[in-house]
Amino acid sequence: MSLFIKADGCDIEYTVDGSGPSLVVLHGWGCDCSTMRVLIDALAEDHTVYAPSFPGHGASSPIDGIWDIDRYAAVTLAFLNELNLGRVDLVCHSFGARVGLLIASGHPERVRRLLITGGAGIRPKRTLRYYWKVCTYKIGKFFARLFGLDTEKLAKKHGSSDYAILKPNERATFSKIVNRDLSETLPRIQAPTLLLWGKNDTATPLYMAHKMEKEIPDCALVELEGTHFVFLEQAARFNLIAKSFFKEAES
Repeated sequence: MSLFIKADGCDIEYTVDGSGPSLVVLHGWGCDCSTMRVLIDALAEDHTVYAPSFPGHGASSPIDGIWDIDRYAAVTLAFLNELNLGRVDLVCHSFGARVGLLIASGHPERVRRLLITGGAGIRPKRTLRYYWKVCTYKIGKFFARLFGLDTEKLAKKHGSSDYAILKPNERATFSKIVNRDLSETLPRIQAPTLLLWGKNDTATPLYMAHKMEKEIPDCALVELEGTHFVFLEQAARFNLIAKSFFKEAES
């Protein structure tokens, strides 16, 4: 059952399960607090697991205006404070890793251990085809506005599936977030970090995990057969590794 709490002016939907040391699960873009339920149930055997839905996701408040990743991190910290959660373990998937990287690097006293799977935040390698697509979209958008044409059709044609379904302010937020490179946060992360990555992840390719492994001081990478949602595809193995990683912190 979902609960709600006010954090930094937002109504945040969340779930809480289990008992033990506090652990917080941060979901990916377009998902919500239920997405990682299989992992949450496993971790709840040894932890009190909190899983919030980010603003604009699930039943949490929609975002007002254009947000950046710092705003999401601020709301997440406010969520932790409202629940009186001091030092926590963090599990982050995809977009959630962007928030996790900012919190772990900027507030190291709040993160005991950090697990990232399919984590976003590293600037992707771009092809000439990508830059051509962006260029033609911007030119098309300019002329569409000039002649009073429908820019929505253009956005749906040229944008990703995630981008196409968003409202205008959400699109601007999405663009602002995905274009932010968080590589500079990596050397400042003090928490022991485990990367659990799908070998065939195309959303956040394996080279991003290799960069994180290289630049986060205390970090290990485990590659599993699977894609961006390897925590669902390899649930039993993923859960076993994750539980062992967090269990080490208590021994």
